[in-house]
Order: sequence, then structure tokens, then C-alpha cells
Amino acid sequence: FVLDAFARKALWACGLDYGHGTGHGVGAALNVHEGPISVSPRFGNTNIIKAGMVLSNEPGYYQAECFGVRIENLLAVEKAEVAKVPDGK
Repeated sequence: FVLDAFARKALWACGLDYGHGTGHGVGAALNVHEGPISVSPRFGNTNIIKAGMVLSNEPGYYQAECFGVRIENLLAVEKAEVAKVPDGK
């Protein structure tokens, strides 16, 4: 849920939103909208994003009876080294 909120933050700041999830798992069973990950405002997903997963990234904006924009990309999750600050925290 938190990742979905970050994706919507700029639209929320303008009082806007989109009516679908931000992303989902891809490729586990050669299907569409697969788990185990769902990046959406629904609280039912408790799975952790892990290295090796492929997720869709699909934020959008739709102006009623005018136009719509939706970005659809696939993202490969990789492990990243996290730099530590000098004091060790």
C-alpha cells in the first residue's frame, strides 16, 4: 500500500487520483495481473517485494470525457547496496 501511495502523491496534491492499482506481478505463471505482489490501495496484499520479481508500473490520469494518460512499464526488482551514514545509523 505504501508504494502505491508514493505513486499517487503528486496527483493527490492536486486533489486528483486514478481508479486502478499502480502495478502488479508479471511472469510467475505467464498470466496478467499476477501475484504475489499487487501495488494498489487495497490492504489485502502483505507480500514483500523481493529481488528477481518483475512488476508492472501503471500510474495514470483520466480527465472525464476528455482524455487519459497511462504509463505502463515493467520493472525488474534487484538487490541494492544501501550506503551507511558516517555515524553508523
